[in-house]
Amino acid sequence: MRNSRRGAVDPFIVMDVMEAARLAEAGGRSIVHM
Repeated sequence: MRNSRRGAVDPFIVMDVMEAARLAEAGGRSIVHM
């Protein structure tokens, strides 16, 4: 079985995505956090 590379995301990119989600949520959008 082959290991997935989807988890190999630069942590700083993840932090940018989380910040964008937080701002969208603060602006009234419904965000699903996974």
